[in-house]
Amino acid sequence: MKRSITVTGLSVCLFGGIAAADEISMHFDAFGGHESYRIALDGRLSADSSDEVNYVGGITAGERLWTNQYGAEVVTYCIQVYESVYVGNEYTFTQTEDLTEVPESPPYPGAMNNAQAGLVEDLYARYIDMQTGLLAEGTGLTSSFDNDTATSAFQLVIWEIVNESITDGSLDMAASELSLDLGAFRADTDNNMEGQMATDLIISSLGVDGWMDTQGHLIGLSNPAHQDQLMVVPLPMPALLAGIGFAGAIVLRRRLR
Repeated sequence: MKRSITVTGLSVCLFGGIAAADEISMHFDAFGGHESYRIALDGRLSADSSDEVNYVGGITAGERLWTNQYGAEVVTYCIQVYESVYVGNEYTFTQTEDLTEVPESPPYPGAMNNAQAGLVEDLYARYIDMQTGLLAEGTGLTSSFDNDTATSAFQLVIWEIVNESITDGSLDMAASELSLDLGAFRADTDNNMEGQMATDLIISSLGVDGWMDTQGHLIGLSNPAHQDQLMVVPLPMPALLAGIGFAGAIVLRRRLR
């Protein structure tokens, strides 16, 4: 089975950086790769806390597939747990290149600190294709796990980074505070060994051989009433850099496992 992401009719202002307007409208088409997990969130706890928490089941972790106002199909991962978006609805988001401006507050957790933003940048740089927003082929994540396991694990690690009580210090220190079993954010992977292995792989890989970033191709999408998102802005095409307003269609395919 194959899935296509079609990028067509892209304006130079959208994929040459942030769109000229701060706001963008997107239609939530479907969930992509995903799995359901039990998660817990208690912002009163420190990152190393083992205090008892209350888990909520049936939380969908994974890709969200959208069509934006320019007709481009895009992929996001959400960065809030308490708010929601619903398949079939259209939402307007405010775009920002500064990840320390998302998620908006309230509700908890509020905006990422610099360390959290750095961890998210490294995570995306290692595992996401900067043209499509899909998981990149050829990584240990995609070669070792099926798409649903890999995408849901990626989402869980994003939630852990954004919702954990992480110290705003060095990235090495911040990474050492990540655990799905301790702290303010937790995910129950006891009955999903593959999911547990995938999240462990991702967390242990952060910062290996140096900290990476997405070179400005990751943006935050903020909505005061609905889940904030992270979205990749693809590398600009040569035609766009030459000043042509619209590029032709580009179809990028990946094989689902």
